[in-house]
Amino acid sequence: MKDKPPAWYRIQLSPDECAGGELAVLVGAFREVFVARNGPLGMALFGSFAEDGYRVYVTPAAVRYVRPLLEAYSAQPAEPRSLRALDFLSGDETGGSLLMC
Repeated sequence: MKDKPPAWYRIQLSPDECAGGELAVLVGAFREVFVARNGPLGMALFGSFAEDGYRVYVTPAAVRYVRPLLEAYSAQPAEPRSLRALDFLSGDETGGSLLMC
């Protein structure tokens, strides 16, 4: 039996959180972990604007390193609809393309 592939996670930020600088706080915290772990391959953060604020996506390779962030932001497993529609925010820039192969 095949193991289930690790899941992407989504963090939903409200318009008020975005206006208050929460996206910068989240990206900064992610970057600190990325640097502290010597930039693991595929560990990345992507995002996109939505009607209900901003959606931040965490790659499967990042999950094990940023679990406290996922819990703090009440992240939920969610695949991004299209990686081409996402903005790269932090981490390994190949993070999305590695998963598209």
